[in-house]
Amino acid sequence: MYSLCATGAAAQSVRVTQSILGVIGVGHTATMTWTITGTTRPVRLVLTNNYPQTATLERGNIQTATSSGGAKNLVSRKVTGLSQGRFNIGVEVAGIRDDPKVVAGALRRELRRIAAETKTEAKRLPVHRDDGEGTIATADMLALIDRVQQDVVKSLPFDDLAALRDAVAAVLAELRRDVEKMTIARRRASAILLVQARPSSAPPRVREKDARSTIARLIDFLSDLRGKPPLRTICAVSMPESGAVIAVYPASFPSGGDKVTSTAPMTLYIGHYLYEVTRNGYPAFKGTLDLLTKPGDVLECSLSTTCDLGKKSRDKCE
Repeated sequence: MYSLCATGAAAQSVRVTQSILGVIGVGHTATMTWTITGTTRPVRLVLTNNYPQTATLERGNIQTATSSGGAKNLVSRKVTGLSQGRFNIGVEVAGIRDDPKVVAGALRRELRRIAAETKTEAKRLPVHRDDGEGTIATADMLALIDRVQQDVVKSLPFDDLAALRDAVAAVLAELRRDVEKMTIARRRASAILLVQARPSSAPPRVREKDARSTIARLIDFLSDLRGKPPLRTICAVSMPESGAVIAVYPASFPSGGDKVTSTAPMTLYIGHYLYEVTRNGYPAFKGTLDLLTKPGDVLECSLSTTCDLGKKSRDKCE
């Protein structure tokens, strides 16, 4: 057994004790166990098989593994010998994770609250009556969207929800653009009505009908998000050859993702991710992954093009 201290401000008191088994024979299987002390919370470990020619590591020779959490905070993986010789599994602490039940509970609770408060605030928005047609100030609409953005960031600060916060930010950015387009369209339409007296200093506005429709989309999005399972397990596959290293991480928190050697599963919180794929003999490439709205549980990466998430066979996934 030996220990290593975790690095980084979030995990300075964490220690990882690894069982030692340095020699293995052809076809022999052994179980490696890493014991985490200093915290009862799940810990993310990056495991690297430093002798892939001698043995294979269950779930990939490079992977991110999450410990069990609790009093016995463990990670175990099987190692299978390919040839007689020594092997070594390197381990690095990538970060501490919150209890998934705590994260899921906070997600449902806070999104329910934000949706309800947004609905209440929307009813209070001042409506300007112009020849019988109601309008709402563009600034008020944008402020409402901004408050939702700030509330999501403040009330859901978990590192594991970085990808979800990125996805929410993308949806809210689209709603802002829509509000701006509605405003521009109305101002252009009003410009040709020369007989209409309107102060040049009048603030930009959006038709009430359009504003209410946009707010409804926002509330529906928050409500739908609250009802989704927060975690998804996908199988990472590379074609035409397995063994590619696939790293998936949030753009706003690059160290908060997972890394596996295909073919292997990875469990991630819903949201928007970036991915990087590398394999000897093939050019590395990057892309985006939508685990919020796109269905499917197999991430198939063509080593000559890109990755695609779809509903395909998981039979080869460990």
